[in-house]
Amino acid sequence: MFSKLFHRVWQSSVGWSFAVTALRAGGFLLVLPLALRSLTPAEMGLWYLFTSIGELCSFAELGLGPIIGRTASFFLAGVPEVPRTGLSVDRPVLKGAGPNLAGLSGLLGLARRVYFRIALGVIGFMGTIGAWIVVAKVRPLPGAHGEEYAAYAVFTAASGLAILGLYWPQFLNGLGNVRHAQRALLAGLVANYAVAATGLLLGAGTMSLALGQLALAAVTFALARGLTLAKHPELRGAAPQPIAIADLWPSTWRSLAISFGSYCSNYGTTLVCGIVTDLATTASFGLSFRLAAVVHGLSAVWFNVRLPGISTARAARDRDSAIHLARSALPRCLATYAAGAAGILLAGPWALELLHSRTPLLPLPLLGALLLMLGLDFIVGFHSAIIQTANRFPHLRVYLFSGILTLALAFALGRTFGVAGILAAPLLAQSAVTYWWIPVRCWRELRE
Repeated sequence: MFSKLFHRVWQSSVGWSFAVTALRAGGFLLVLPLALRSLTPAEMGLWYLFTSIGELCSFAELGLGPIIGRTASFFLAGVPEVPRTGLSVDRPVLKGAGPNLAGLSGLLGLARRVYFRIALGVIGFMGTIGAWIVVAKVRPLPGAHGEEYAAYAVFTAASGLAILGLYWPQFLNGLGNVRHAQRALLAGLVANYAVAATGLLLGAGTMSLALGQLALAAVTFALARGLTLAKHPELRGAAPQPIAIADLWPSTWRSLAISFGSYCSNYGTTLVCGIVTDLATTASFGLSFRLAAVVHGLSAVWFNVRLPGISTARAARDRDSAIHLARSALPRCLATYAAGAAGILLAGPWALELLHSRTPLLPLPLLGALLLMLGLDFIVGFHSAIIQTANRFPHLRVYLFSGILTLALAFALGRTFGVAGILAAPLLAQSAVTYWWIPVRCWRELRE
């Protein structure tokens, strides 16, 4: 009985996704005590500033990752060419034609060329504008700053490498090999936490966290690439179908705009906090946000493993399957998030006190507001991703406008009211339209 259960979990995309998310959470919670004891609040705040700059630079990826995964799902369904918008193409989809191997091979070739250029751009931006922000924050601190600057240099290299290999897991997901993509990420996380924990024990400070990110990027890149080619050896010999960035651009720029709006609506608040408040406050905000993001990630597992199936079902005009996959995921996602958020509110402060943390969580009212903000973001993001599986983006203007308004309000209110103003910004900016319009539009499109 145990062997059957183990075999079922081993073959399950959900099981692997939960394993990765649990490792992300568990490893984070294992390394966190070392970081909280080893690093000062200023060093923790500086690290969260590093990661905020890295998240901002991720937009140089142009939103191509989800588009590549979704296009791979379309080719898997036998679509003969890249649909510019929507799911209609000039040539008909022939039933029983099988996967479009030439399209998949051409898609890989395009990704290799484009992501190399994007990685160079990310390193250039982080080495100039990002370095200027870091220097401005580090310079007032006492003592020499060579270690902080070296850690940021390693983090910059890790961010470039992460971008360089980002398309491989997305490609695996698009082909329905979710558990293989999760295996690659799991190995990368193990390397990340092992390197980071070792460095913290040896007193390497923020450099240990930067080296951990470098290990994560390198291992995930290598394994995801190897698993893709091992799982689909037919791609090596397939003559590539010519695919240009212009073929993906109509979907890409729209996906990028939506991703930017989403970033501004929630994740950008950490960057705003790092700019308008001191590093100690940024450390508390960043720590609270990361814990909430772990719960956010756990909740998304139920949905992420179904998203490639929804894309393929919609490309094959199988409406009933798409609706079933979406409906089965949402209640589980919401229940998981509610349980995790309650756990953070009830046990988070007590756990940090037990660990003798030098960095506290936000006060309970602000922590509750942050969890509410990310919970609403999860609901909107869930429905936004489903809308995009049809290769249409009717919610683009709503998402982009609310995101920019959120960021502007966060700067304005944050300067006056501090963290309370920053957290109020997304709730105020998105209550009018975003929180209800996108879910309504999603289910209307699915039924149509």
